[in-house]
Amino acid sequence: MEMKSEHKDIHAITQDRVSGRQVPVSQEGQSQEQPTPVFAKLPPEQQQKLSDEMSATLYMLIDADKRSIGEVSAGTLEVIAAQGYSYKDGQLAKQGIPVSPKLIGFQEKAAETAEQYQKLPLQEKVEIIARAFGYVSGKIEISPCFGKWRDMSDVSIRFDTGVSLSIGNCKTAQAKTAKVQNELVNAVLTRYNPEVIAAAKETALAALRKRAVKDNEIAVQKGLEPYILLNVELNDGAVDESSGYIGWYYVTLAIDGRIRAHLETGLAHDIANGKVSEVPKRNYYFAAGGLKEADVDYVFNGVGFSSTSDLYTLSISECARKRAEKTLAEHGHTPPTAQ
Repeated sequence: MEMKSEHKDIHAITQDRVSGRQVPVSQEGQSQEQPTPVFAKLPPEQQQKLSDEMSATLYMLIDADKRSIGEVSAGTLEVIAAQGYSYKDGQLAKQGIPVSPKLIGFQEKAAETAEQYQKLPLQEKVEIIARAFGYVSGKIEISPCFGKWRDMSDVSIRFDTGVSLSIGNCKTAQAKTAKVQNELVNAVLTRYNPEVIAAAKETALAALRKRAVKDNEIAVQKGLEPYILLNVELNDGAVDESSGYIGWYYVTLAIDGRIRAHLETGLAHDIANGKVSEVPKRNYYFAAGGLKEADVDYVFNGVGFSSTSDLYTLSISECARKRAEKTLAEHGHTPPTAQ
């Protein structure tokens, strides 16, 4: 399969650059001496940077699979395992590599909080998820697929306003069982419950405030606009144009008289996992993909973006806009126009 071939190429490149190639077996059948992997020789901060970039790449593969075929492909799972990760309940985990105490604490909080809900009736758990997104109630919906996927069904939670949150895809017969529905809802509760969402926002906001100082220093050096960091938000899917990104974290910024939602895949996953860095991940500046240098007017995470472009953003809801205006007013600024 073509996708599997591409995955193997990624695997080969990563092994060569990060872990070092394996030593071949000699003609006598004796393994030659194994050199120390390149990765182990790197400083801790560089190891962390490479690990962050790898996890972001893996999440991109996962997202691509879910959007194209509704599930994570076998090829992607092979790549995940080959890079020393595991994937369960929508989350990547690094195997055998210590993570920072901050991340451990955040993950433990997520697991402990979700565990408190496990024994509740299914409908109560669905309503907790609904409230986490700012809705009142919700219900499980099963939507059969067609064509070559006709024996499969998408499982989602439809909130009282009609907005839907996809929670899984499985055989139709399984999707109709209470057991599978509970498993899917429990997995979603690990990521989307009021306590974990609040902790994710708080953790990210503290780190992003420190990062903003460095970003704005770079912006000033390049004659660009400094931004004002406002809030960390979870997209509730209330705006039709942004409903495809329901459940994604983003930030609101004030830039030269405009309130802008800033959205990136890596940023969304870092916020969800409690691992937003306090400094830009890269030590060199460049314009974000799809943008020309002439379009750039602000710097985020050391990268140039445009506040007038429809890339790396989404339409913000009225509630998110009001929260952004309130935060800006608290900073002593007149609320700008919404973008």
